[in-house]
Amino acid sequence: MNVIRFFQLRRDPVGLGPPWIGTDVFVDDALVGGEGAGPDPRTMLEQLRAELPAAIQMRICGCGHSGCWSLATTARRERAEVVWDDWRDGVEDDEAGFPSTPVGRPRLHFRARQYAAAVDQLEREWQELNAK
Repeated sequence: MNVIRFFQLRRDPVGLGPPWIGTDVFVDDALVGGEGAGPDPRTMLEQLRAELPAAIQMRICGCGHSGCWSLATTARRERAEVVWDDWRDGVEDDEAGFPSTPVGRPRLHFRARQYAAAVDQLEREWQELNAK
């Protein structure tokens, strides 16, 4: 069974503007998706709290477009687990000309309770950060 954690990081990924907050996703203490930036915590929480199955974007390009150099997965509920599979490079965007192509990544299995606790922790941290 895999273990998930979320971190909020303040950054300016391309050096062109004021810092912003992104969410990095770690599974079994390894950063998911490597280089790039994670979506802002509010967007990540909306994706994580959506009715399953749901698309979850892990990484986005520094330009901010969801279809450019991004990594996404599909979260599904399977009994007492949340499973991430169907990994995609990019988010389909016909208008901008970005295709979505499969990426060879393994299925990840999380205990539903641990997954929910990690999402709750991300939400608490996001609320605390916004209260400052």
